[in-house]
Amino acid sequence: MDRRAFLTSCALVAPRVWTQRFSWGSGPLVSSPLVGQDGPAVGQPVNLARFGELKSWLSPDAPLLPIQFLGLEPKGLRLTEVPWKDGEFDLGVEWPEYRAVNRIVVRFAGKPASGDKCFFERWDGLSPLQGSWKAAEVVKPYGWAGNSFEGATWTLNIPTIRTCKVRLRLVDQMQATIEGFEVYGPSIWKKGEIKIEWGHVNTEKSYDGNLEVYNGEVQEVRPLENAQLNGRLGWSSTAGKGKLGGLAVTVMYTCGMNADRTILTLRNEAGDVSFLPREAIEI
Repeated sequence: MDRRAFLTSCALVAPRVWTQRFSWGSGPLVSSPLVGQDGPAVGQPVNLARFGELKSWLSPDAPLLPIQFLGLEPKGLRLTEVPWKDGEFDLGVEWPEYRAVNRIVVRFAGKPASGDKCFFERWDGLSPLQGSWKAAEVVKPYGWAGNSFEGATWTLNIPTIRTCKVRLRLVDQMQATIEGFEVYGPSIWKKGEIKIEWGHVNTEKSYDGNLEVYNGEVQEVRPLENAQLNGRLGWSSTAGKGKLGGLAVTVMYTCGMNADRTILTLRNEAGDVSFLPREAIEI
């Protein structure tokens, strides 16, 4: 979609969108409660695990807390407290669409699991239900980085692959505690600010609504004229008949693979609209 088509589609449901500014590089950003102490940083790789579902396929009844072990909170999963199947346990992430993956990182608390008892695996198949687990190993002639243990962190770098699931499978390692599970690909973080405006109609009406974000992080929402915040991502507003309302939204958005695209959805009583922040900001 080009910029003209994008603005036209927004106008059909009343709100209008403008870019204020954007930046990208290597500077760190202030973290928000949603992303923990080590939140997204401009120019840094996107942790794709945050956008998936944390699962165990060998022990589907394991008491896993979504997002708790995806690099968001300094808590760990004690493997003595989860059910094992025939001496094995697995932990991984599944996405509703295929992602490009080139690095998997597992952080252990305290003494790490034994390297010869841990196996990184990826799903190879046409769909989440059709396929099988394959070893996620460095394939020759790609000899860079590969398998590496540094302290209690295990990193596997591989040539970029497309998959909808990745996992760590452990054998007889009940003494270990997993503190973090992260997955990366070619996509990086960028930051921008978007101005959203509504009320360009001849009648006054309610524009109460909220924002939803997919594959991204909303850093800040600031009310403009004739708008009052209602929670972190919601607002109340009455506009139209010469009176405009709006918001300024600061968003962390992805740049790279199409499957990792950030989507912002504006839901309000006048109508809903979804758009790609990257197109609004850069094109």
